Amino acid sequence: MAASVEFQNLTLSECFDQGLTSYESICDSTEPAKESGVQYKIIKCMKMLEYATQLVSAAGLYSNNETIDEVPTSDIKYMLLPFMLGSLALKLTNNGNRLDVVKTAEVYFRDYLQRCKDYGISDLTLPSEYSESEETTTQSAMDFSLMARRRAEKIKSYKEQKLMESQLQLLKEQNESNNVDEEIKRKYVTSLLKYNIGKALEEIDSLQAEMRILYFKLKHENKDNPDQAKGLKIKSKPLMPIIITKNELQKKVFGAGYPSLPTMTVEEFCQKRFNDGVWHLPTAENTKCLQQTAETSEIEEEEKKDIITEAEEENERQRLNARDEYKDDHRRGWGNRYNRS
Repeated sequence: MAASVEFQNLTLSECFDQGLTSYESICDSTEPAKESGVQYKIIKCMKMLEYATQLVSAAGLYSNNETIDEVPTSDIKYMLLPFMLGSLALKLTNNGNRLDVVKTAEVYFRDYLQRCKDYGISDLTLPSEYSESEETTTQSAMDFSLMARRRAEKIKSYKEQKLMESQLQLLKEQNESNNVDEEIKRKYVTSLLKYNIGKALEEIDSLQAEMRILYFKLKHENKDNPDQAKGLKIKSKPLMPIIITKNELQKKVFGAGYPSLPTMTVEEFCQKRFNDGVWHLPTAENTKCLQQTAETSEIEEEEKKDIITEAEEENERQRLNARDEYKDDHRRGWGNRYNRS
């Protein structure tokens, strides 16, 4: 997902804060995620958070040889970016390839857990990456000590989550007040990072279980109809994660942890966008035109949703009327000739 023009004028802090507000609104919403309006909000929020991720990479805010105590309070909140993007990716329903969505979300959650571990926020043991060869692994070959350690960490994380829930709510209310102390801000964000560690571990476990099912289905689909499976692979557009990398050297080292994940520096990413014709040098005229187009598209989308909703309501009304008319003309039990002389 390319960064939208509407985010270009925002600072990193403004972009993150708006993205966080949108993220919390999506998570608190009771609307089904598959609704077109909700999907639009999810995609827009992901673009905003991806753009914030690119800005964090360009600024070089994080280093693997630091601890959380060395990170300025204003920069700690950006560590939440991969967790938020992973959570939003799982809500996508119109990507066309669920396996791509699951893999992307897992990369985000792993990146989040690894960063929390690197900065001393947690001493957790990251779960091993899923591979198709695991299906043939026997129970005796598994590392039971690792399994026991992972189980103990899950229980510990679950207990910590329960203890932090009420504390987090109180800290959030204090953090949203006008005259908030910097210590309260730092404590709130740090507590939020710790709280989401347990959620990320749960998500990875669920994603790996889903991967087993998806790989099994894909394997059998390929056997039954290899031409059709090949066609589906060509049509579906992969969803690529955007993670924080600081520079060329870090890009080379960082790739070792994610062998299947291609990474680019910010300079390479921007140059590729310009070369592909996706981005253009901004001018006063085309920026105004793009903003007007974006506003028009949003209005058209809202009108389209209203039309679809009205059509659905009309169809439902006609169906209920037809059912009532049928009941008026066909009393219950008519036509049942069983057990009659």
